[in-house]
Amino acid sequence: MNTLGLTLHHLGLACRDEIAATAFLSALGYDVGESVYEAAHKVQVCYCRHQSMPDVEVLTQGEEESPIQAYLQQHAALVYHICYECDGIELTLAKMTKADINHILISDSAPSLTLNRKHVAFVFVNGIGLIELITPEEL
Repeated sequence: MNTLGLTLHHLGLACRDEIAATAFLSALGYDVGESVYEAAHKVQVCYCRHQSMPDVEVLTQGEEESPIQAYLQQHAALVYHICYECDGIELTLAKMTKADINHILISDSAPSLTLNRKHVAFVFVNGIGLIELITPEEL
């Protein structure tokens, strides 16, 4: 039973070379979207969709210091977060607390340009790592 009410939305891939990453994903049959700058998170984002595989969000370092910078100093590419759709960010955080799931809110809810302005927040979950929560609709 899914007591948190979360549904897999996409994988977040931080990489140094967006062209190489999207070429590979394209060869797998992904539709590669336009690359856009996400000012809220200071990263360049290219969203890639597939009919039967999980969507992949390809993130590269923007011009400013960003949260993925530390990952990219150690790795050329790394799936560093899993995104889940939720009924509401605050509701999901409350469910995690109730279930004694140790977590820390890393970034407050902010609209995403690449995800139709749905609100997203990043949470570090003990034993899992970084997850992104996304609301099902614009708030």
